[in-house]
Amino acid sequence: MGSLGFERAFALLKHRFPHLELPAAFADFLREQESNGHVLHRVASGERLDDFLRRQDTPSHLVERLLTPQGRLRLRLDYHALLGLQADALYAYLIDQLAPIYDLQQVALDSETVTGFNAHGSEHVSNVARKALSLARAYDPLGARETLAQEVVIGGLMHDLGNLIGRKLHGLYGVYLMALMFEQTEVDAATLDSFTTALEVTLFHEVEFGAEQGVFKRLDPATLSVIIADKTDVSFRRVSAKSNVSEAMRDAHVLVNLLVANASIARETTPGSGRFVWRVDFRSKFDLEHFDLFSSLLKATGRVRYPQEWQALYEESNIEYLFVFQSTFLTIYLSRLYLTLRAVFAMFPSVNEFVFTVDDAERSVSLTRVFTRNGFRQQVQTLGKLFFREQWAGSVLAQVIGREA
Repeated sequence: MGSLGFERAFALLKHRFPHLELPAAFADFLREQESNGHVLHRVASGERLDDFLRRQDTPSHLVERLLTPQGRLRLRLDYHALLGLQADALYAYLIDQLAPIYDLQQVALDSETVTGFNAHGSEHVSNVARKALSLARAYDPLGARETLAQEVVIGGLMHDLGNLIGRKLHGLYGVYLMALMFEQTEVDAATLDSFTTALEVTLFHEVEFGAEQGVFKRLDPATLSVIIADKTDVSFRRVSAKSNVSEAMRDAHVLVNLLVANASIARETTPGSGRFVWRVDFRSKFDLEHFDLFSSLLKATGRVRYPQEWQALYEESNIEYLFVFQSTFLTIYLSRLYLTLRAVFAMFPSVNEFVFTVDDAERSVSLTRVFTRNGFRQQVQTLGKLFFREQWAGSVLAQVIGREA
């Protein structure tokens, strides 16, 4: 039994979520792929993926592990067999098998800007899979659903592979690639249902696509856990090696991630607590161990070179960098925060408060915002109006919240 094919894969998702429609841009891409026999291309340029990767000076052995000489996907995986592995063994196997994809999807993303793109390689997907697995086990501590852990691992490790084709709609491109890659998905009804869940994880994790879908109460716990783990994965480790140039400090995404030493998530287990905490550890000084990684972004002392706008707020208005950081963080990641809030409240009915804390251990200062189950939409809307002013009303996020209100 071969691969499922996208038409069948989308039909399965459509059966689960009847409102789903393919965006016109993706439908055009799919028609082109079907006409060329599924020779993989970059969607923005139309360039063959193998030609694009070689033009980026990608080592040939990585390209050849992923693609055939004709430019088609080489990698094939037996989904039914993977479901028979324990979660830890499955994780180790997929990390090895998917290694070239992780390297190549970062090559693709870094090509989109002159100063690099947030890291989406093996460290990111590994963090997402591990954290999502922890969330899933908290949701189902007795393991009542036999394949939940496997679906979380598969979805967590594969959620970003669509970036090989294109950044926008990469969840859909990921579903397309998974439909080509996986075999033995229809061995029995349970296997097919599990594979549909893995596709669901990849499809709905994407902020731009996922935020517009009013389906959170129907999303599988595997999908919700990966959304939460993915959207809360911020830290200096996500700064691309290509971003080690002074011009990168103009990119708020680079700057914000650079200033995060660590980020953690946890559902408080104290009886009656009902809280979920996302803690971000702010750090403005690096030690020698990491200095060379970010030498162009740091002063000789190891302190971050803040952009002039931040320095002016600090020197002229006495606004500490921690406050500027929190404001910038919430501005660029407001849609990501909203998606996380929806996922947390959908996955854990006992959680009534989502606590977002930015902690500066060096200065012994913490900033905390508490979002409530009943009020988080209004709270996000208030932040949106503050940060985006007259542009807020026309934003996708404002329209999404308006439809849900």
